[in-house]
Order: sequence, then structure tokens, then C-alpha cells
Amino acid sequence: MHVRKNPAGANAGFTLTEMLIAATILLGLAGVVAGTMGGLSSMTVSGSTQNQLQDMGERSLSAILEDLRRSGFVIRDGQEYPAFFEDGAPEQSWLRHHRHLPPLRRARNGEPDFGPSREPVFVLPADADRDNRPDIDLETGDLAWDTRQYSYVIVPGPNGHNVLERRIDGGFPQVIAHHVERFTVEDAAETGFEIPLKALRVRLWFRKQDSGGVVHRHRVEAVVQLRNGGLQGDPEEEE
Repeated sequence: MHVRKNPAGANAGFTLTEMLIAATILLGLAGVVAGTMGGLSSMTVSGSTQNQLQDMGERSLSAILEDLRRSGFVIRDGQEYPAFFEDGAPEQSWLRHHRHLPPLRRARNGEPDFGPSREPVFVLPADADRDNRPDIDLETGDLAWDTRQYSYVIVPGPNGHNVLERRIDGGFPQVIAHHVERFTVEDAAETGFEIPLKALRVRLWFRKQDSGGVVHRHRVEAVVQLRNGGLQGDPEEEE
């Protein structure tokens, strides 16, 4: 019986054609993997940026509401509080020390975050003994109000984006949030009486571009009841 033998070296390795086919397949797989990893990386960056804006929105809105809940509609030294001005340029002479540079504008007409900012100046109850309880005027029995003026404003930050600051008498800035495109505080009349007379509506628009060039937006808002009705009580109280 004769046994047929294969030529020496016939199965010793891959042919050139087989190597080219394998290399093509490997390159294709590498491209798929690279594309998948790039997509995952882009999604991670986008998700991180959006989460950052949402977190800042919640924290900054909470800080503003906490302040305003303690405030009220007040007449002090002949001036009415809260007072308002747009884009760092108060028209009232008694608010001139609150003037500041206008915020940077990136939103365009027609976009949801386009428009002027409306910034508040308000007063808080006095607490001379720092016991975290409002002082009472012994002569009138009414709530005593602090002589300082408090405000929230958005100004150009050092890194090319706007920051939201809390100020006292136009100074002593405390940064509350970054990447704020627009900020408004509106009373009932300003909203067309969409909110109660004794309340204010606070809105914050955030805008940030991630490392991939994608612009992310986030908005938060809330209606807050002030401590008293003061100048804007119910119609029955005004009669």
C-alpha cells in the first residue's frame, strides 16, 4: 500500500493571501473597537458635563431660595425692597454701588437662554445678637431689618464664563455658581401675575461647552414665598 505524502512545508505556515486577509480583518476590528471607544468617551464627557450643570443648578437655586424666604417686601429709608435692575446697570441712583460689568452673552436670539438678566437687591431680618432668630423692634413690635443690602448678580468670570455671585452692599462677592448664561428674579407684576402676589420667581439658565465642542444647557426655576406681603399684599388688605 502506497501512502501519499504532502509536499514538505505545505502546511508549515500561512500563505501571503491568507496573511493579507487576516490583516484586513484585524484592521477592520480595530476600527470598530476604536469607534466604539470614541463613542463611549464622548458619551461620558457629555454626561459628566450635563450632570455638573444639574448639580450646580440645584445647589445655587437652593442657596438663593433660602435667602429670599427670609427676606420680605419692605420699605426702608424711603426705598422699596426687593429692588431690581438688568445686566449690572441699575437706573436708581441709590443702587449705583451695585453696578457691575454686564455678563458675557453666548446665547442668540431665539434660543431659550437668550435675554437680559434681572438681578435682585433685598434686605434680611436683623440679628444683632447672632442667635439665628430675627430681632424685633422694641418700639413698634415689628420685625427689625438689617441695614445692609444683599444681591445676586452674574458677572464675567476670570476663565471666560459667567459666575453667579452673592454680594453685600455691592461688595464682598461670594461665588455661588459657574457657567450661568442668564439669571432672573421676577415679582408678580413682572410675570403677568402668573405667580402669587407675595412671591418671587427665580430662574437660572446654565450653558457650557464640553471638550468635544458640544454645547450643554440646563435651566432651573422655582417660586418662593417671601416672609411678608408688605407692599404687595392681597387686594382685600390694600382696601
